[in-house]
Amino acid sequence: MDAQAKRSLVIDEKQAAGTELCGQVLDNSGRVVSAAEVRVAETGVSTRTDASGHFCIRAPIGDRTVVVMAEGYEELRRPVAVTERSSEMALVVRSAAVQAPPSGAPSTPVYSYVTPPRDGVAPNALGPRDSASPGPTASLDKRARNTSGFTKSLYGTGPSASTLDQLVSEAQRISTDAAKDGSASHFEAAANAWERVMPLVRGKPAEHEVRFHVAEQRYLAWQAHPTHSRSLAAHAALTAYVLRAPAGPDRDRATRWLGFVKP
Repeated sequence: MDAQAKRSLVIDEKQAAGTELCGQVLDNSGRVVSAAEVRVAETGVSTRTDASGHFCIRAPIGDRTVVVMAEGYEELRRPVAVTERSSEMALVVRSAAVQAPPSGAPSTPVYSYVTPPRDGVAPNALGPRDSASPGPTASLDKRARNTSGFTKSLYGTGPSASTLDQLVSEAQRISTDAAKDGSASHFEAAANAWERVMPLVRGKPAEHEVRFHVAEQRYLAWQAHPTHSRSLAAHAALTAYVLRAPAGPDRDRATRWLGFVKP
């Protein structure tokens, strides 16, 4: 067997052996989902999440589909690009039953951008805001907020506030859609949407939070399907955030992500 054939055999064996995919299953309110079945569609290999929603499963290198099934939740099918050093993923499932709002409650739920616990858990997901939560503040880092109240605190009323309301709402909508399907292109669209918010919050209390959302969505796009261009975009966005952000959990999290992204 010549050297080229030996190299090909080693590569084929490495791809067949695959790598270990680890992650956590949560619902769209950030709660862990235990005993969920996690399966690699192409191989049929499956496992179940533990009490904290975590799992690890082996998958061959290449483009795969991870399927999640849990009682009371819709089936989730998540495209995943399996590499030799795949990082931890977050899988967000939706409740299968939509509960009717209580009498007197608004017919349209109010959503807030919810960031789950910081270490190795989920990407940001939109979840219904508790009606008893505090009122809006002047900064997006207060997750439970009303976007019109948020923009009013920055601009008062007028064209700028109305424009920011629309842009933030659109960024939130695209972000929650991206969290549902997990595709790189959808995460990129979410990052682009948050970048459109940036000119209206630059120099204001919300700037750091918006920069974090941009960096996070760029990182998730790279994580979903790593390419050189996505690596460059994620590295640039994360660096821009880390250089400007105050010390705290979000900055620590972005710093860790920078360790994974190699431009």
